[in-house]
Amino acid sequence: MYSRNNNPVKHRFLFPLILIGIFFLSILLNNISTNMIFIGDISWFYLQARDMLYTGEIPQVSIPSSHPWIHQGPFWTYLLSIALFIGRYSPVSGAVLAVMISLITVTVLFMVTTRLFSKKIGLLTVLLYCTSPLIIIHSRMPYHTTPIPLFTILYLYSVYLWLTKGSRYFPLIVLFLGILYNFELATVILSFHLIFLLGALFFVSREKIKELFTSKTIGLFLLALLVPLLPMLFYDVSHGFPQTLKFIAWLGYRALLVLGILESTYQGESFSTFLSFSGALFQRLLFLPHILGALAIFLLGFWYVIKKAVEEFRHSKKIGSYTLIASALTISVGAYVSNRVPSESYTPMLFPLIILSLALCFGRALQTKTLMFPSIIGVGLIILLNSTTLISHNYLMGKGEVYGPTLEDRKKVVESILYQVDGKPYTLKAEGPGSEFESFTINYEYLAWYLGHAPSKEKTSNVFMISDVNGEVRVRKL
Repeated sequence: MYSRNNNPVKHRFLFPLILIGIFFLSILLNNISTNMIFIGDISWFYLQARDMLYTGEIPQVSIPSSHPWIHQGPFWTYLLSIALFIGRYSPVSGAVLAVMISLITVTVLFMVTTRLFSKKIGLLTVLLYCTSPLIIIHSRMPYHTTPIPLFTILYLYSVYLWLTKGSRYFPLIVLFLGILYNFELATVILSFHLIFLLGALFFVSREKIKELFTSKTIGLFLLALLVPLLPMLFYDVSHGFPQTLKFIAWLGYRALLVLGILESTYQGESFSTFLSFSGALFQRLLFLPHILGALAIFLLGFWYVIKKAVEEFRHSKKIGSYTLIASALTISVGAYVSNRVPSESYTPMLFPLIILSLALCFGRALQTKTLMFPSIIGVGLIILLNSTTLISHNYLMGKGEVYGPTLEDRKKVVESILYQVDGKPYTLKAEGPGSEFESFTINYEYLAWYLGHAPSKEKTSNVFMISDVNGEVRVRKL
């Protein structure tokens, strides 16, 4: 414990926190202007933000989700448009925006975990968070999923404030859920976490629920719900309410499928395919050198927070910090597994939860004499091997790597095409793996526009076929 009146004790974590922040910033900015991720879906937002700036028309929704009838919210486009305006439409400006958001995320993560547990846990959480390969990759990726960890942390903290300080903080929960829904539809699963907590409180503390039924709380609740959803509500009025009413109905349908009440001919990805994808994902998140080590680390942290949550609830009959984290982690992981959709876009809300569970486990071990030294060695190896392996593999980008060609690779292809056409109209087409997706050539279209000669939407005599084979961009003229 520390004393709030003892400044040397209170601020002893400041110096290591600054060092971690400097390390995190340096690893995020390392070669970011050349090897940032710039896939087609990322460029979709760039084009929408560019068009918003040029036409003045504010979009009400953004990129279609995996179910094309429903779209992601427009908040990322709004943020990206500011970055593009300041950065004169440079692709790198979006990555700088992502880095800034990620630095704020780390700061908030330390503050929240300190409030929920202790400064030691806060420091350990930040240390593991800032050296996770997958988190580093996502933290420099200019994509709509980048702000999700930040608002997931803020959602958890607002729940904590509601449970400990009263109903006046409940509207904040709804506000952050609405913001999360704007960035990624899959974060709606945290709404089920809130429903779970309300159900638990019905049995252990009905007063907490009764406090919500005041005119002031209800009014603020409706306002907090309405404000982040306004753009989508405007869209819904003229499109048959797919973003709200139909989406809620679809969620109910999905819940009935998961519970086995309804049957569907669509089974999703095979379990083996999903298991392989998830194993590789956890490897990139927790222990890049080996998949078994990563799964062992995950299970260790998961087991520990569940164990502590059970002990906490039995002892106090209240929803404490461990119960809050364990329930959010269990429900989020359960939803991820039940959906069986191999997509990284559904996982950023898990980042702070999984890392915090691991930090809590190691934090307890560091307090045990017999486990202290092995735990220090374990944490040190995780940090060292994750960082060095990620950098030695160029952030898992390039030929033969997970995230494919770098921005510089794609830029060289565009420059080659522009040199060949010499100012004449030309058309871009796609072939090979991934060419079935409409967004396959969008990144090249944006780069060509940025370099001064966008491709034509009409048929031309200059047609270039672009393919991405095992992380290597190839182009040929027809």
